Amino acid sequence: MVAAFLAQTAPASASDEPTVTPTGIEPAGPPASPATPSIVPSTAGDARQTRWYGGPAVAADAITLGLFYATASYADSYQRSHGTGWSGAGAAYGILGAAYLFNGAVVHALNHRSSRAVDSALLRVGGVALGLITTISLIEGAKCFQSHDTANGIFPAGTPSTPAYCYVGVASLFAFPMAAMAIDDAVLARAPVEAAAAPRAAVAPSLVVKPGLALLGLGASF
Repeated sequence: MVAAFLAQTAPASASDEPTVTPTGIEPAGPPASPATPSIVPSTAGDARQTRWYGGPAVAADAITLGLFYATASYADSYQRSHGTGWSGAGAAYGILGAAYLFNGAVVHALNHRSSRAVDSALLRVGGVALGLITTISLIEGAKCFQSHDTANGIFPAGTPSTPAYCYVGVASLFAFPMAAMAIDDAVLARAPVEAAAAPRAAVAPSLVVKPGLALLGLGASF
């Protein structure tokens, strides 16, 4: 019994015994190693994921441009065959112009992005206005087509042809609205992806007691 007691109380090794030093008594056992701090990368600056929802706007704009080209072609053929302008051209161009201005805004609104809907309409109006201003400034300032015989649709003999930069002004009438449309459909039509809620686990105990019988159970949902 005494031997067993001594065996249980004796230190396991000499290293476990406390040692006396000039500065005091050191605790038994090896010295504890300092804790190494763990470095966790921060994700605060990471960009949030976004989703693109501009597909319907691209489709609507493509249809609008196709109808605009078809309307212009029909109006031109009507003018050539009847010698007068098509009476429905103004209404058709007005409807197509409104469709161009608000195609993107409707798609933004349907995706619950009201502020982007306003930005879309303003961007497209600005593209049309900038195209008109550029075109009118170049054509009027450079006196483009001044030698053109508008009555006969020909250039009189001996008159200079239209300068090349005049056609740049005409091209800007379409370039700026198209650029605004592309920015709207590709850049503005993006929304942040909402993070999915983390699943929550729940545990509920159940107890059934009957004469001569008792059941205890646990129900869990994850």
